[in-house]
Amino acid sequence: MSSDLPTNLDLLVPWEIPLEYDLDDSQQAEIRTALHQLLTALKTPDKIQAQQQIAQIINTLSIPQTNLAQVEHSKTRLTILDIEDYDIYFKVRHIQSDDPALCLVQGLLVNSYQFIKLCLQNPNLNPLHVQQQQQGLISYIHLLTRLFKLEYL
Repeated sequence: MSSDLPTNLDLLVPWEIPLEYDLDDSQQAEIRTALHQLLTALKTPDKIQAQQQIAQIINTLSIPQTNLAQVEHSKTRLTILDIEDYDIYFKVRHIQSDDPALCLVQGLLVNSYQFIKLCLQNPNLNPLHVQQQQQGLISYIHLLTRLFKLEYL
């Protein structure tokens, strides 16, 4: 697989996640295509082929401009240092961006790619759990489709 694939999962901070989002025509076409291709890849029984398809989508999707978010407090008992340790261990970065749509799609693609990679590395995973995770990713595609007001995939 390509070495230029993201190694971190960039997550928008919660206050950056839109409840509604209108895309311009070019964004709409790019995101519709990416989500359609991801849906097709996730439904592909051949995991190697699915991984290659997702890598191709990641490599062709526009890269959003992001900034690392400064998380100064949490509504949990975790300290900021605890959160930073967790993020480092799981390779998560909290970001902010003026392009939340691309950030959400990019995050879903990276998550999907890592899921398929995990399936390939661990062929003895419980098939029911794999199917449930796959369905969760597909449901997220449909959620983004509604959020971005895309009529069809």
